[in-house]
Amino acid sequence: MLLYAYYLIEEHITRTDVPCSQYNYQVRNCVLRPRGPSHSGPPILIGARLPRMLRLAARYADAWNTVWHIDPKVVQERYAEFQRVCRAVGRDPATIELTAGTVVRLPQAGEEQGVENVITGTPEEVANRLRGFADVGVRHLMIVLEPSGVAPIEQFGRVLELLRSWSV
Repeated sequence: MLLYAYYLIEEHITRTDVPCSQYNYQVRNCVLRPRGPSHSGPPILIGARLPRMLRLAARYADAWNTVWHIDPKVVQERYAEFQRVCRAVGRDPATIELTAGTVVRLPQAGEEQGVENVITGTPEEVANRLRGFADVGVRHLMIVLEPSGVAPIEQFGRVLELLRSWSV
């Protein structure tokens, strides 16, 4: 089903009118506008962990995602596995962007830092941990920021400032 969905999406990205009615999909008079800056359409990002999905991602994706990790070494291990799959299907892994996701919790005033399975600490500590993802080849990092709200987003601004200053 996913493979069929991929073909259907690809057809709509590259052609103007593709009628379809198979499986659970029904598409009539669907036109993608604006078509975007690329003639081939937007990049396809596939998140995968299990063998079948890794093969599909290796074959069709422009970017591959592995989530939710707090340790860049785990991303590196998963990426090594994905690279093997890419080579097995005849695809150069360097043609697929590596992306990852993590969870960041910036402690609020009076809150203890005893939370597991998240990246937490001072802005400097968090920035250091996030930089580790770039060090293992992650080109795009998706972050779930906890708790949600204006104050944590403003706090995270300091983390971004640090990361930008280190990349110059």
